[in-house]
Amino acid sequence: MSSTPKFVNIKELIDKQIVDGYFNRVDIIVRYMYIEFFLGQTHKVDPYELYKKMCIRRLGNTQHANNEDKVMTFVMNYNSLIESVYQNGFYHSSSILLNNESDKKLIDGSHRIAVGLFFGLKELPVEYDNSNRVYKYGFDWFSENNFSQVEMSEIENCYGRALGDLY
Repeated sequence: MSSTPKFVNIKELIDKQIVDGYFNRVDIIVRYMYIEFFLGQTHKVDPYELYKKMCIRRLGNTQHANNEDKVMTFVMNYNSLIESVYQNGFYHSSSILLNNESDKKLIDGSHRIAVGLFFGLKELPVEYDNSNRVYKYGFDWFSENNFSQVEMSEIENCYGRALGDLY
């Protein structure tokens, strides 16, 4: 990756995560919900448990996924990111990785996008790996991975809150 990131409007970045007519990065919304929880908002489901469940399901059936310490490392790192942005602002040296300049599909950086959305940033730093990779974490992925109807409903409600100010 290059050392000088480009910047992309966050609305454009979100719009580019639509695949086959559906928003394909619902994992960003779960992370957004976790920020709300971390900063004191209550929900019908526990966003902490929801975030952990998502981490485990995304990692698959591996020893790593079943290791509570590893999942807790994800949680603690995310807590640190939220606190850092809350106290110091977003470091523009920390880029989001997208597949290529025309598709702009997210490869790495869903935590930073969620933080950017939550704190109302207009643009985020990005870099490209010049690939055609597309990761699919749409509502169907959550349904296929045994998220309950109550969990899905809360994610959908948060989807409206998280993206409401963009549209």
